Amino acid sequence: MQLKKAETAEELDETYRLRYRAYCLEKNFEPKELFPNFTENDEYDDHSIHLAVKVKMQVIGTARLVLNSPIGFPLEKCCQLNFSGLGINKKQTAEISRFTINKEFLKTTGYDRQKVLSALFRGIYQESKKMGINYLCASMQRGFQKKLAKFGILFLKAGPAVDYHGVRAPYVSGVGFDEIRNN
Repeated sequence: MQLKKAETAEELDETYRLRYRAYCLEKNFEPKELFPNFTENDEYDDHSIHLAVKVKMQVIGTARLVLNSPIGFPLEKCCQLNFSGLGINKKQTAEISRFTINKEFLKTTGYDRQKVLSALFRGIYQESKKMGINYLCASMQRGFQKKLAKFGILFLKAGPAVDYHGVRAPYVSGVGFDEIRNN
């Protein structure tokens, strides 16, 4: 298994194809008709660090770290998250999104999902440190937040739940986690 930052056009295309499979075909979160090239991408990708987990040259997991930019974060379109009210400097924040693991690969190979999950979060942590990011936010379902907590990856609910591809809420984590929890 190899974790790498997807930077070339080919590497990015591989991550976008996996996202298309997951978000357009499996989960029907995005209309596949909007992506005739079978690659799911959006305006946030140009403001993101893309990570890919590869096994035998095949991308089996991907996530992006959306950096603060003039267009904001994807979760701001669906969730209410008051960064300053939580004592979070938005300029030092990134959003984890488009977290995807190839279910079919795991099913047919018996590969350990937890290894892929751990590798992606290790990459998120390393890239965050390099970029001087102190806080991470994400829109996620409570079950995923609980699963992450079992591995010591703590996210604190930071706003009301909404119905967006299932019930989700904004969560925050990072260096300032204890400060946020005590507010």
